[in-house]
Amino acid sequence: MISPNPKIVIMGGGFAGMAALLSLTRYSKKARVPWDIILIDPGTGHALFPEIPQVLERGLDIHSRILDFSTLLKGTDVHFRQGRVTQVDRRHRQVFFAEGGPLHYDCALLAVGTQAAFPNVPGLHTHAWPVRTAGDAAHISKWLGHKPLRRIVIAGGGFTGVELAASLSDRYQVAVLERRDALLPNMARGHGRYALAYLKASGVGVWLSENIVRVGRRTVYTEEHQLSYDLLIWAGGIKPPNWILESGIPCGPDGYPIVNAWGQVDDRLFVAGDLWKLKGHSSGQTAQVAEAMGTFIGKVMAARVLGSGMPRPFHHGAHGMVVSLNRRRGVGWVLMPSVSLHGVVAGKLKRIALTRYRWTVVRHRRSAKNRRVS
Repeated sequence: MISPNPKIVIMGGGFAGMAALLSLTRYSKKARVPWDIILIDPGTGHALFPEIPQVLERGLDIHSRILDFSTLLKGTDVHFRQGRVTQVDRRHRQVFFAEGGPLHYDCALLAVGTQAAFPNVPGLHTHAWPVRTAGDAAHISKWLGHKPLRRIVIAGGGFTGVELAASLSDRYQVAVLERRDALLPNMARGHGRYALAYLKASGVGVWLSENIVRVGRRTVYTEEHQLSYDLLIWAGGIKPPNWILESGIPCGPDGYPIVNAWGQVDDRLFVAGDLWKLKGHSSGQTAQVAEAMGTFIGKVMAARVLGSGMPRPFHHGAHGMVVSLNRRRGVGWVLMPSVSLHGVVAGKLKRIALTRYRWTVVRHRRSAKNRRVS
């Protein structure tokens, strides 16, 4: 048991951080003891990132898919501190910020997500825009709305790259560059083939097995071709923020924190979301997995606080995965990888999943408000 009135710090208001917060507040209510829960995030709201391609496709305001923290946390006992974390001192259990003094914790969750990992290609980091945060998406949206763009090149044919290409194909000339020999490499080959056929039928140029060797101000050069662009989007590799390793947190060769089967770096610091790299997990780092991780870590933290038994090690059995190809179509699977879906049915399933998640977050705020009134 840690403390009857612990200070629990959640770093990151993404899918993992919000799921952990919802889980912790439920356990705090059952314990009937106030817990000092603090959410830290550099932004002002929880971004529904899987909906960003739809926003770009329809030309909507990007902020319509950002749920403000002040609204989400209203009526709860959770405190929000806006700030960018720069260091975690495990010895003294402190979190440091770019601005302002440090914050002590009894338990902390590291769910700050990842950042774009640009390979050592001349000009790529200078000219390409990543799409990892709501701020990145807002910048791209601004360019799409105010610049006479003609051609967009997307570097990366994974989940993000395919969804962006499909959403932008109606209004722009779009090309996708993928260094591997198939799209959606984290899914079954048939899904990648379906996505390839759909994108080509939509007028998207798809270049597989293409390695970018140099990027100019308006041209991308591969080993055999060159493509002109007005906007270059990087949807390729990702990596943990550099400050995690610099903080002395034990990390593997790829820079990801080393954790046990309960997401623990040590008995007080936990990891969830993109930073928890699961061994043998082929589905990739998705919002669905992050949400499951956050819920699990909330349960583990509560067990540490209450001195109760620990749950079984984390295991995520995904119920399905669908990649959007536009507002109405998609490709993926449900129940097990062998049950494939594509077209309108897959698109409808994706919309249902997004609606369910949004309702879960909003319902928590309403129930918390009702508890305080009663």
